[in-house]
Amino acid sequence: MAGELFDRGGGERGGDYGWVAPTYNVAERGVDAFRLIAPDFARVMGRAPCRIEYQGWNKLGPTRIWFLSADNPDAIRGYGFQGLVIDEAASVPEEVWNYVLRPTLSQTLGWAVFVSTPKGRNWFYDMYQRGLDPAEKDYASFRFP
Repeated sequence: MAGELFDRGGGERGGDYGWVAPTYNVAERGVDAFRLIAPDFARVMGRAPCRIEYQGWNKLGPTRIWFLSADNPDAIRGYGFQGLVIDEAASVPEEVWNYVLRPTLSQTLGWAVFVSTPKGRNWFYDMYQRGLDPAEKDYASFRFP
């Protein structure tokens, strides 16, 4: 997912993107992935929350990827993300998606990708089912071994 977010952020219009996980420890794995795929291209700045900043090939301004934790949802309010990865989404409370994360995409008409290990039949399961429904054109679901 780090590569996908890196490519989209650099190829779209720049701006802010988010990587949200249930805890900062899980979000830090996303930072580590970026360190591996772009060690000389992207700068890691700050700590909890940290961000990665780089100049995309779109030349429309810098791209910033914020690494945030869902265990403090009020700290996420106010962002306006072009795109969002929700890591271990099944462990993020549904209320955080509905009332905190989703509004960060509404103002930009941004996109979201949910990545997770299944955890019963919760809201993540419902989102996965929407992606299997051919009538839901804005959703897609995938399984990887």
